[in-house]
Amino acid sequence: FTDTQTGVTGGRGGRSSCLFAELTNNTKLAFELDMLRKFRDKYLATNVVGRKIVKWYYKCSPSLVSFMMEHKDVRVVLQIAVAPIIYTIKYPMMLAIVVVPITVMVRRKGKS
Repeated sequence: FTDTQTGVTGGRGGRSSCLFAELTNNTKLAFELDMLRKFRDKYLATNVVGRKIVKWYYKCSPSLVSFMMEHKDVRVVLQIAVAPIIYTIKYPMMLAIVVVPITVMVRRKGKS
């Protein structure tokens, strides 16, 4: 593949160089890849900071995939870590529903 936003080419030998694709492969989260691509195209690719994030991701992702393939325990940890990222992007209001009350509780506890 070639990412049209960054010009980065990836994918080799039937294995993806996309970290999210590898992490979600053969899981229920695999269905969320299109949502992640839409998020990238709608929110990240439309501004300078977002394009830098995408470019950094595509630069680092192949190395991370290779490392993950050599260290299966890292893959498990990253698979656990990627779910909250995906669901935060998919359901941003849920983040606010969870984070705001926790922030308020922590601030109140700090004042007492």
